Amino acid sequence: MQNKLRFALWAGLTLATSSALAGTFPTTGNNSTDPYLIMRASGNGCGEGDSVTCVGGNALTSNKYYSFFIEVPPSTGELRIELFDADVGLGISAGEVAAGRDTVTGSYNYTLINPAGGIQSVRFDRGTSTVTGLLDVTSAANVDCQPLAPGSIADNAWCLLFAQSAPAPANGHWEVRMEPNGAAAQISAVGLRASDTVTGRDLNVYARSYLHYGNQNANARRSYTLANGNNAFYPYVTAGCSLRAYDFDSDNDGNQFHTFDYLGTNAPLSRTHTNASVTFSATDQWNSELITHAFDTSAQRYGMWRFQALSGINSNHVEIWASPETINLVPPTTQPTPGSFRYYFPQNDGSAPVKPIFRHSITTLVSGAATPAVGSPTRLRIGLRIENPTLYPIPSNLVN
Repeated sequence: MQNKLRFALWAGLTLATSSALAGTFPTTGNNSTDPYLIMRASGNGCGEGDSVTCVGGNALTSNKYYSFFIEVPPSTGELRIELFDADVGLGISAGEVAAGRDTVTGSYNYTLINPAGGIQSVRFDRGTSTVTGLLDVTSAANVDCQPLAPGSIADNAWCLLFAQSAPAPANGHWEVRMEPNGAAAQISAVGLRASDTVTGRDLNVYARSYLHYGNQNANARRSYTLANGNNAFYPYVTAGCSLRAYDFDSDNDGNQFHTFDYLGTNAPLSRTHTNASVTFSATDQWNSELITHAFDTSAQRYGMWRFQALSGINSNHVEIWASPETINLVPPTTQPTPGSFRYYFPQNDGSAPVKPIFRHSITTLVSGAATPAVGSPTRLRIGLRIENPTLYPIPSNLVN
C-alpha cells in the first residue's frame, strides 16, 4: 500500500484513557523460568545467533550494540532505570550457568543517552565478573547494586542504573545502549525496566531494531510467552499492508514457533509460524516472512500486536526485527534499520502496552466508476479513525 494520508489533530485532543504505561522485561527477573534479553560478543561466531555483536558472516558492520529506548512523557516526576543481572558471569561458580543466566565471564558497557543526544552520568557503566559485578569505569570503583545496600551484588538482582527527579527528567526518548567490552565469548542475560515512582506510573520501553532471545542452558527460559509470566514482546505496526518479520540464525529448529497476534478487537488476526509452515533461517542467515494485515482500500490493523516465541528445546538463539513489506533488508548492516517497527516491553503488571491507533478505509463510492479509469473522475469518501488509549494528548502539527 503506497498511498500516504496526511492528517492533523487539534491541539490538546484526548480520547479514551487507559492504565499506566509499559516498562519491563522480564516481568519479574528472578523466577526460575524467566526469559531474558540476551547479548553475546565478538568472541562468539555469527552462527551462534547474534548478528549485532559477532564479526564476519552476516554481522552488522557498524553500530554494534543493543539499543533500547524509554519514553518519558510530559509531567514525569522521576526517571528510574534498573538493569537485572547486569554483571557478566559474577555468579558462575554459584551455578549461574546452570540457572540459564550468564555463560562465560566477560564485561559489557552500559551507556545512557538523553533526548538531546548527550551522554548521561549513571551509577555504573560496566558489568563485570568481579566484586559486586558493577564498575564505574572513570573512577575504577566497584558499585553496589542498590545505593542503600552496601556490598549488594548484581547477580540475579535488579540494580539501579539511574534515577532523576530534581530537576525532572527531560521529555523525550532516552536510549540505553549495551555493548560488549572485549572479545570474550560471553553470553550475558539481562533485564531492563523503567518507572516513575513519583507519579506511580511505568514508562514505555522498546527496542528500536533488534531483539536477541534464547537460552543456552535452561530449557524453561526459552519460552517468550504469556504463559511464561506474561513475558511477550509487542510490535507497534504503523505502516504498510504486510508486516515483514525477520529472523536470524534460527537453525531451522523444528521445535520453535513465532506467533503474531493483532490486539485490536475490530479485526482479529493471528499467525503462527513453525518450521513446518515456513522455513526459518539457517545458520548465520536472515529470513523474512510476510503477514498481510491491510489492503489498498482498508487498513484496520495498525497499532499494537503481540509477539510470542519459543526458541527451541536446545541451546538455540535467535535474533529478530520487523518492518513494513516495502522494506526487504537482508542482511541488515547497521542500526537503527530504516522503517523498522518498535518492539515494546510489557507493562510492569505483565499486560500489553498502549499506544495511539490510526485506521482508514474507503467507505463510500460518491460518484464515477467503481474501478477508476484514466480521464474519468471517481470520487470516494475515506473514513479516518484515531484512537488514543493513553493518558496523554496527541499534539497537532498545524504547519503540516
